[in-house]
Amino acid sequence: VLNDEYILTNRKLKEEIAHKTVSLTIDKTNNLDKLFETYKTFARDSIYLIDITHKYTRLKGTPKGAIAPNFSIPNENGEFISLEKLKGNVVYIDFWATWCKPCLNEINPSKELQKKLAKYDITFLNICIESKFDTWNSLISAKNIKGINLFADNKTEQKLKEDYFIQGLPRYVIIDKNGKIFDFNAKKPSDYELEDELLKIIRYTYGYKKIYIVSFKDLM
Repeated sequence: VLNDEYILTNRKLKEEIAHKTVSLTIDKTNNLDKLFETYKTFARDSIYLIDITHKYTRLKGTPKGAIAPNFSIPNENGEFISLEKLKGNVVYIDFWATWCKPCLNEINPSKELQKKLAKYDITFLNICIESKFDTWNSLISAKNIKGINLFADNKTEQKLKEDYFIQGLPRYVIIDKNGKIFDFNAKKPSDYELEDELLKIIRYTYGYKKIYIVSFKDLM
């Protein structure tokens, strides 16, 4: 749109397409400042610019290494689980909804991944939003969803969407053992690179060192 590759002459249409594109990708870019400055130079619609500026400001407040916003949400037994109390473990957060097919498609891959990484200090936290409690409660039992399952009410849901910039589902976030954001837009369980990424975080945060195997012959 910015380069006018499609020879769009309708300025309003270009503004709408640019706004929608930036809105949906701003949390995934590797260069947030450059994306924002490029859009700011292009934008003429004040409402669109205010919206993108608000999103940019929120994302700047939650960079990698920032303390993750705390929350306290009940599980299926009504027991409140807070992020603060999970410090000491790497936390993989899965924001999902019962109606979301891509979310449901990740249930089995998540089970497999949790089984592989069971010996490590990794907590898998599944936070359900935009759903009905009864449907969620039945689904976690029927699908045997592994990990810690939490259900957010409307008030908590809105706070989570603000704090974790949730624009679509599923959404994944990785928190390190110190309660800091490691990846604000993490890979999904079915992505084969996620396992390696979680293991790298474990090795990094706990100071694991490589062990080199050398034969006696090599030492002589």
